[in-house]
Amino acid sequence: MTAANKNSRVVVLKYMFTIQELEEDASLILDLKEDVREECSTLGEVTNVVLYDVSFIAPHRTDSKPLLR
Repeated sequence: MTAANKNSRVVVLKYMFTIQELEEDASLILDLKEDVREECSTLGEVTNVVLYDVSFIAPHRTDSKPLLR
């Protein structure tokens, strides 16, 4: 592990936007990235801001078998 990795911090922010909001305003993602960078930089150096939607509908299972093997 390098010194940079050892001293880095990760912040996870959830539920900041919906797919519907992005469909209505494509520039929203850029505005959010800028806002997050600006706010987080008050606490220290910000090296990267990544925004992505991770929402999905999990498949409904009636058995107890694992989804992955």
